[in-house]
Amino acid sequence: MSTDFQDLDDLLDQVDRGQFTVSSHCVAQRLLRALDMNDPLYDMVLRLHDDPSVSDRADVLNRLWEKIDTSQPGSDGWLRLAVVLATPDGIVDGHLADYLTLWAQHQGMSQKEIIAAFHCGS
Repeated sequence: MSTDFQDLDDLLDQVDRGQFTVSSHCVAQRLLRALDMNDPLYDMVLRLHDDPSVSDRADVLNRLWEKIDTSQPGSDGWLRLAVVLATPDGIVDGHLADYLTLWAQHQGMSQKEIIAAFHCGS
């Protein structure tokens, strides 16, 4: 399994074909931490991920969706990444990989930064 991606298209192709697998929480967390948002909800989501004993997961998800509903399309990428982190972990498939990369690009992340986030544990 190669993890040296030429570009985002190569990464997405390998994920879609099942040649590269990675945890949704790992990728979302790395993308979010790279953004370093100045928002209390951002901090809550990272705390929720860092401390699994936090019991207000449903409240955090409700707050995220409320904020997404009132955000301009294309400016809510970090919120959507946060939803991924606040929901149960899973393996990133081609569909989710497309969204993760799109949302990160909406936040101004470069191809290099996004690809690095997919290298969890590397």
